[in-house]
Amino acid sequence: MNDYRFSINVVVRHPSCRAEEIAAQLGWEPYNAWSAGDARVTPAGTKLPGLRGDTMCSFVQKYGDEDFSDAVTSIVQYLSARQVFIKSYLDSGGTMAINIGMNGKRHSGMVLPPPNAWGNERPWS
Repeated sequence: MNDYRFSINVVVRHPSCRAEEIAAQLGWEPYNAWSAGDARVTPAGTKLPGLRGDTMCSFVQKYGDEDFSDAVTSIVQYLSARQVFIKSYLDSGGTMAINIGMNGKRHSGMVLPPPNAWGNERPWS
């Protein structure tokens, strides 16, 4: 059993931006990251043939007893505050996904406020 109840993983990919630049712009320490052109290796460090074809950064936040809706809202608000970078990043070929992992033996549910409660309906579109 994990020591956290749920996690939120923001995964950012781009064809050419450096992972360090993405991490600096978002202000988070990556859980896992590589840049386009880096040598391919397994998580254990075993070298694989070829080079990475794109850049990937994964930013994981783990939560214990925090309210699920509050945590998701907080992540979206945090990203909304960085919408200038995110818009330019997406316009240049990047993608961003928010993945939610539910752990534990309890049932969970949530109610998210409507998108306009975060400021703009679609802040980076």
